[in-house]
Amino acid sequence: GDTIRRHIFVQVATSVKAIAAGSYFSLALKNDGVLYGTGWNGFGQLGTGDNTRRIGFVPVSGDVKAIAVGYFHSFALKSNNTLWVAGYNKSGMLGLGDNTDRFSFVQAASTVKAMAGGMAHSIFFKSDGTLWVTGDNWAGQLGTGDGRNLNRFEKKIGLRSYKNNLYVCADLNLGPEAPLYSNRDALGLWETFGLIDLGNNRVALRSYATGLYVCAENAGASRAVANRSAIGAWETFRLYTSASGVVAFKFELNNKYLRFDSFIPEQALPGPGVYFYIINAW
Repeated sequence: GDTIRRHIFVQVATSVKAIAAGSYFSLALKNDGVLYGTGWNGFGQLGTGDNTRRIGFVPVSGDVKAIAVGYFHSFALKSNNTLWVAGYNKSGMLGLGDNTDRFSFVQAASTVKAMAGGMAHSIFFKSDGTLWVTGDNWAGQLGTGDGRNLNRFEKKIGLRSYKNNLYVCADLNLGPEAPLYSNRDALGLWETFGLIDLGNNRVALRSYATGLYVCAENAGASRAVANRSAIGAWETFRLYTSASGVVAFKFELNNKYLRFDSFIPEQALPGPGVYFYIINAW
């Protein structure tokens, strides 16, 4: 409860099962699942709902089973495996789709197993073993291979058509807007996408060829293209997963599935013509 330097360890809490320390702030998780924070709080990294410094541990969240921190941002993994984040977000390291700091913990992902933070980036992996990343990427710390910064958690994938067994390509040879075609037999930069989990089984796709989001052009009346700088209704799909593990993308606005040949959301029911394999591209 003070700011006096200590040269030996002193006891400040009991029943603690996990700890994490960032830049001038600390988190402690107790056995009962209550998360406590103390220290500098200029970006809201303690999750107290403000940016006021604390000089003693205060409770900030409950039902927490694991914690981690970055330089000025924090993670709390809840007992239901949802990931909650707070703090500095200038580089998008909270993965919320913007660059606004958060003074309280907000949910960023689900089915998370473990997480870690760097100075300005964040990573986690899910219970299915898939790796997801966001934040600053100037040194390649996200591992995506394209050097672009991200402000939403995404995993690096390829898509292969169930129908013709060819990879989906954002084909800049066929137009400056990078229209999608299932026409490649190998996975390269133009055939690589970032899959963004928007929650509630809603997803978006970001092309590594353009760095832009896939859009169901003309509200789903024209071939999908990878040319949008932000995610809106035209860039949002429902992910349908079949019993055999193949997936289909249903356009939010017309509730129809994206076909492998036209890349127009025009098929009413799932079937071979709309199924794709998701390929891990890390």
